[in-house]
Amino acid sequence: MVLISLVSVPVVWAVPINVVSFDTNGLAGNEITISATAQGANLNPVILSRGAGLGIPSGPPLNTFSADSYVVGGVKVDALANDEYFQVVLSPKDAYKLSLSSIDFNLRRSSTGPQNY
Repeated sequence: MVLISLVSVPVVWAVPINVVSFDTNGLAGNEITISATAQGANLNPVILSRGAGLGIPSGPPLNTFSADSYVVGGVKVDALANDEYFQVVLSPKDAYKLSLSSIDFNLRRSSTGPQNY
C-alpha cells in the first residue's frame, strides 16, 4: 500500500492537520489517475497522475499506483524533458489560502526506477 499525505500547519492551529491522502489499497495498479481518498474541505478536487512519458507496467502489482519506462540513471532534467514524473496539484477554493509545512510520502521502486527525487 502506498499512502501519500500532505500536511499543513497554519499559524492558528496548534497541531498539524492532514490536508490530503491517497490510499492505493484495492487499486488494480493500472489506473491513469487516482483521486484523493481524503482531502480538506476547502481544496479543489485533488488527483494524483503520472507524466505522459511513463508507462503502466504489464501485470502491475495490486494496491499500487505504478509506472515504468523511466530513463535509467536519469536525473531531474531527464524526468522533465521526458514527462517522467508523478504529479499532485493542490489548489484552495476561492477565498482560501494553502500553506504547506511538509510533504510526507512512501514509495517503492525497482533497481530500474528513479534514483533521485
